[in-house]
Amino acid sequence: MTVLVIAEQVDGAFRKVTFEALSAARKLGAQVNAVVLGSGVEGAAAQLARYGAAKIWLADDAALAEYTVDAYTHVLAEIIGQANPAVVILGATTQGKELAGRLSARLDAGLATDCVAFKMEA
Repeated sequence: MTVLVIAEQVDGAFRKVTFEALSAARKLGAQVNAVVLGSGVEGAAAQLARYGAAKIWLADDAALAEYTVDAYTHVLAEIIGQANPAVVILGATTQGKELAGRLSARLDAGLATDCVAFKMEA
């Protein structure tokens, strides 16, 4: 089983919520992967491995330099389809909530928001 964490970054620097999400995902006992979108973020992406990401999906393109919900939703839906994680974790930020709702609808998947704790049972 894998958990996919959607990393949030601004100008190549990850927001604190990204590290919090990775820490929470590791506690589930599953393989933790991460995805990073943006432009010029390849170097920063390696930092996620130090926080527990076993695999890092990278979408590094000039068209993703500035966050737009439509572009990010499209790219993330493709990556999630390929990665096929059991769970996707996004931060409870404005961006995370906006993406979560759209991804849930696009992927016909369940959605839980504003979680402060969670666990997975077999």
